[in-house]
Amino acid sequence: MKILICDDDLMFAQAVHDRLLEFCSGAGISASVIVHSSAENIPPELLPKFDIAFLDIDMKPTDGFTLAGNIHNAQPNTIIIFLTNYPQFAAEGYEVQAFRYLLKTKLDQKLIPYFQAAVEQFRSIRKTVSFTLSGEETDIPVSDILYIESAQRTVFLHLTQPSRLQPKLYATLNAMEDQFRPLGFLRIQKSYLVNMAHIRKFQYNTVTLSNGQILTVSEKHYTKLKAQFSLWKGKTKWTISNVAIHLTEICCLYYGKIPMKMILCILWIGLIWGFDSAVCMGIAHLHSISIPALLADPLSCTITGLVSKLSLLTSTAIVKQLHPYSRNIPVRWPYFFLLLPFPIASVASMVILWESRNAAVLSQRPITICLFLLTAACIAVLILLDRLEVQAQEHEELAILQRQTEIQLESIQSLRDSYAAQRATVHDFNRHLSMLHELLYAKKIQEAEAYVSQISCTVPTRIMAVKTGHPLVDTLFSRKYIIADEKGIDMDFTVNDLTDLAMENGHLVVLLSNLMDNAIEACERVGSGREVRVSFLLQDNEVFLSVRNTSLPVQITDGGIVSSKSDGLEHGYGLQNIRYILSLYDAIPVIEYTDGWFQFACEFRNMPIS
Repeated sequence: MKILICDDDLMFAQAVHDRLLEFCSGAGISASVIVHSSAENIPPELLPKFDIAFLDIDMKPTDGFTLAGNIHNAQPNTIIIFLTNYPQFAAEGYEVQAFRYLLKTKLDQKLIPYFQAAVEQFRSIRKTVSFTLSGEETDIPVSDILYIESAQRTVFLHLTQPSRLQPKLYATLNAMEDQFRPLGFLRIQKSYLVNMAHIRKFQYNTVTLSNGQILTVSEKHYTKLKAQFSLWKGKTKWTISNVAIHLTEICCLYYGKIPMKMILCILWIGLIWGFDSAVCMGIAHLHSISIPALLADPLSCTITGLVSKLSLLTSTAIVKQLHPYSRNIPVRWPYFFLLLPFPIASVASMVILWESRNAAVLSQRPITICLFLLTAACIAVLILLDRLEVQAQEHEELAILQRQTEIQLESIQSLRDSYAAQRATVHDFNRHLSMLHELLYAKKIQEAEAYVSQISCTVPTRIMAVKTGHPLVDTLFSRKYIIADEKGIDMDFTVNDLTDLAMENGHLVVLLSNLMDNAIEACERVGSGREVRVSFLLQDNEVFLSVRNTSLPVQITDGGIVSSKSDGLEHGYGLQNIRYILSLYDAIPVIEYTDGWFQFACEFRNMPIS
């Protein structure tokens, strides 16, 4: 590991140098520490080779911020720790991706903890360790290390590709265990620290490595070691097999279409991962231990898993209680591919951020991946919302058209009934006229008068309840009048000549039918005093429409009423149809409820829609 210290105060820089080397020597960290008093003294070819850099901010002529930018341009993964006497520079330090900001006055308290965190960050990013071979600092990939062997106070590294000079250093295996455990190493006995990625067989008293070498295992701690290895192996196998298992669970538990099953599978994996992560971090925080230490203990790991799964099941039961299953909603393939980025981006971001949890400052790669995934998800959101808005508008127009068709069919049936009744009346009139003709021809005046008195009781007094000069309005009002009369509702009309009414017939039928049906329905709930008052007037090229009826108390919210209909699919469509049609004529409806009377009123210009 190569460390740079750049500070124009050479005494302070040397103090940092000495403390770092002292700590590295005791911790078994192979490090090369270079001290410079100014940025100009650092050869440009060395900038990409530094792993950790301690930089003084207030230097001349090149300050620490500029030097940090130059280092990151050459090697983005270099970890920067700023040194200064001035706290006001902290904000600028983090703008250039500083890992830590160390005040010189707190060097004794903060230097080593900050350096330890930087070493962990370096190892999590690079996945390499540094050792001295023949007096030269060398970075060795973790994947190339088979195991580490301790002989007294000398530690030997056994590599996948043995070199002529075996890497070794003077340290204790206990000190190295704490550093290598997060990298996937397991202490199988007092002399061996094994890279679990190279374990091919784990038996009672031996492990077989990828190169065929066999090492002995502590029989006393076999159960604990086996559990730790199984846990690590399980965490590394969270791939296609786990997705297949959860997809099988979803297929058995959910009866929906395949696209929805795939989405639910990803969401289910995300929920499991999220609950596991939250519970793990919570328990580690409560016991003030690190997450690797928590997972390394089989009992703690088992308890953590049980708490996580019980929390997930409890939350699922609560959600099911609050939002019970209603019906299967089909998902079309285009919407499936638009929905898919949400769970994928969420789960992937959770995994990336969880794997980077030990880093005080995230490196650019995971941040870039998360931003890319979330951006793709946001784009899909916009497209999906646009399509849903179009679909919702089409659905609303379809509902209105369906309602128009139903009302027009009712009107046609009403006209048929009126025509049939009129034909029957005309037939009776012809028969009555024939009888009167016979009586009068026979000079039977008294009998004719008696017959006229008798048949006058059977002649309808009103064929049309309303006469406005507009046939459709007359027919519709008359039909609603008959319905209201049959239900014991008193209906009164105030109208004038509507011959020149410009509203389209389809819109007129939907508007008046919905208003009067709502008024009749509201009156039916009233015990006594059922009344409906309808005003439909055309004057000075202005149309005034008002429907006023007795009603039980209603709740008016945001210019609308809370419907009492139990059918959720039809909920509110009557008022939506009315508002939609009036919006075509630039009319704004007004509704109010006062002293047992509900009133709907609007006024608009008598002009055809363009």
